[in-house]
Amino acid sequence: GDDIIKLVGYCTFEPDELRAPKNSYHSERFSLLGKVNSLTYLENGDRKRLNDDQRKIAVELAYKYLKPTYKQLRKAINLHEDARFVGLQYLAKKKPKKGEEQAAEHNHGESMECEDSHFFQLKGYHDLRKACSRAGVWDVGKDNFDLIDDLAYSVTFYKTDEDVREYLEDRGVSAEIIEAVQECEFAKSANLSTLAIKKILPHLEKGLLYNEACAEAGYHHSVIGGGQAQCTLPHIPTDQLRNPVVIRALTQARKVVNHIIARYGSPYEIHVELAREVGNSYEKRQKIQNFQDDNRKSREEASTRFEAEFGRPPKSDDLLKWQLYREQAGQCAYSQAQIDIRRLLEPNYSEIDHILPRSRSFNNARSNKVLVLAAQNQNKRDRTPYEWFGHNESRWSSFAAWVNTIIMDKNKRDNLLRESFDERLESEWKQRALSDTSWIAREFTNFVRGNLKFSDPEHKSPVRCVNGKIVSDTRYAWGLPKDREENDLHHAVDAAVIAALSPYHVQKLTLHFKSRETRESYVDPETGELVEWRENKKPWLPQPWKGFRKEVMEKVEKVLVSRMPLRKMRGALHDETIRSKKSSDNISKVKKELTSLSATDLQNLFNPEHNEALYDRIKRRMAEHDNNAKAAFAEPLYKPLKDGSDGPIVRSVKVRQTQVRGIDVRNGIADNSSMPRVDVFRAKNKKGIWQYYIVPIYVSDIVAGALPEAEPNWEFIFSLYRYDLIRLVGKDEELWGYYRSYDINRQSIETCEINNNQPKACTRIGVRNLKVFEKYQMGILGDYYPVGKETRRGLADNSDIEPGEAEG
Repeated sequence: GDDIIKLVGYCTFEPDELRAPKNSYHSERFSLLGKVNSLTYLENGDRKRLNDDQRKIAVELAYKYLKPTYKQLRKAINLHEDARFVGLQYLAKKKPKKGEEQAAEHNHGESMECEDSHFFQLKGYHDLRKACSRAGVWDVGKDNFDLIDDLAYSVTFYKTDEDVREYLEDRGVSAEIIEAVQECEFAKSANLSTLAIKKILPHLEKGLLYNEACAEAGYHHSVIGGGQAQCTLPHIPTDQLRNPVVIRALTQARKVVNHIIARYGSPYEIHVELAREVGNSYEKRQKIQNFQDDNRKSREEASTRFEAEFGRPPKSDDLLKWQLYREQAGQCAYSQAQIDIRRLLEPNYSEIDHILPRSRSFNNARSNKVLVLAAQNQNKRDRTPYEWFGHNESRWSSFAAWVNTIIMDKNKRDNLLRESFDERLESEWKQRALSDTSWIAREFTNFVRGNLKFSDPEHKSPVRCVNGKIVSDTRYAWGLPKDREENDLHHAVDAAVIAALSPYHVQKLTLHFKSRETRESYVDPETGELVEWRENKKPWLPQPWKGFRKEVMEKVEKVLVSRMPLRKMRGALHDETIRSKKSSDNISKVKKELTSLSATDLQNLFNPEHNEALYDRIKRRMAEHDNNAKAAFAEPLYKPLKDGSDGPIVRSVKVRQTQVRGIDVRNGIADNSSMPRVDVFRAKNKKGIWQYYIVPIYVSDIVAGALPEAEPNWEFIFSLYRYDLIRLVGKDEELWGYYRSYDINRQSIETCEINNNQPKACTRIGVRNLKVFEKYQMGILGDYYPVGKETRRGLADNSDIEPGEAEG
């Protein structure tokens, strides 16, 4: 219990107080009153809130019924039949049946089915009530709200019967009540402490909205994170985050905001773009909503059946275990042994396992979970099923047949039968899970709200969130193009749109698309004008000011895209291909698959005088298919024997290649792989003209712990990492760009344009005879300056060293 309590966060308003259990009496009443007080409905075009009598009835309804619905609420508060609750989707999910078309037309395709959804659920209150009622002790404590808080606290933060009993006995709770509540189990905490909730509750009881109640209690509802507002953003509290992608994104966003403040002063507003979660079509949003409603109903029905089967409500993962048991025909997913339903909930008997280990995939989806016997799970460890027993052909065949017969979920079948889950796939899955841009945007929004001072302290909403789909629609309405292929400046255009968007623009666009979906006219919120619906009508949106579009297009051409240099000294040690040892003329041989041969390889086939007949066949095949190796060797190629008959199938041949540098690996040699850095030197030739030389730094050098040596007469200038800004002047051209890579064979470097990182925007140029070779530091806001001469650094990870600095 104490270990769990250590993980509980602190109150937003009372930073020395721990957060209250989410399912305590006061926490749930706090949430219930917040919901009731803000509940609105539309009647005759007017937006209304519940009156005092209606609010009282709504609150009583939540305590009377386990899961009261909007339909029950409508009846209880005697709401007019034409009234519609705000936030519910009243559109029909299905086409009207024959004979119902007229009624459907009269109701404009409306359906009241959405009012079957739950209005509110006091889970903690009702779970404790049912448990104590079964033991005949509910009447003893039902009006003692602090006692109910203690009961909820005990089963939220203490997970063993002994810890629960000890906690409650210390508070004088009777043995009968203690015994009764041990069947309950809660898990989450609220954002506020019980102390803060009790201060705010009296004002919510009066019908005030949440922000008004907070103000009356002496709190400000937008103080998030408990931080002290400052003129610039403080460091991101990385100790509270575990996600490196999130930390990087938040840290970079903080730098941008602080640089803007340093240049232009405190902002009046900050607008943050959220991910396009509502960027789906109206029909798709309806489909998603229907799917969620069906899932909710399915869970409720399963919970009811579970309680009937086991005589108590499901705890923690109990419901999922039972559902997986039924989906798997009562069998262990890995051994196909029968699971005893009577022992299903017994500790250490059966377990829920992640098919693709969660530590490697970060996949916690239902499609990655199966029910297995505990012993099987222990044997599987952090492997996939195939990694565990895929080598056993008989067992794998039996397992695959079971999966294809029993498992209906295609994604789950794919996970169970996946044969390859190497480091590359692991990385892709993790990045997909970690790069939740919507979550990152919300975290940054909350961080700004709680920690930054704005120019107008009276401004009530200085931080506004803008949905990504609204940004896209606005850019279209304002005639601002977006071509991702042309360059990266579309991000700057988006930023201008996000900054210029006002609540009026958002409201007008929302009304337009609602009109297009419902095929109904609407009233312009600013002019009061009736805007009629027309098929395929394009949105019209007034520009923020006269000449806005022209100004954006002119300004964006002057923007320089800032990229962060990659200074991590990590990567693959060597290429996967291992060659023979190189000869004295720097030539080595490498085995290549026939399907990967090139026209150049045909001129460098190893030992041609001893394999003339075979090589002739290879060259004929390639010629017949225009040197397309995959097409040429789609059909097997057989080695010709001396008598002219076909011998064994040939899948690869040896090719001679130049080997400038490499690593000894298993009696062979492999190309160096990752080149995280290059060091640039210069020296004067016999004519007194500077010439430039590059020494590549490979990961293998880092592992060896020794810098590659340069010639004694070479003068070190600087080091280059991927995306360092450079200026090159050759005989007939001047080139500005970001460094991308170095080709040791051609002694040339590849750069990309400053505003375009696409491959088509990359250029290669030889370095030896450059007239100018300069490195620049690009600032956060696109300003840049020459770095000058650096001190050559060692081989440590230099990701925290800025250009121009010497290693300390």
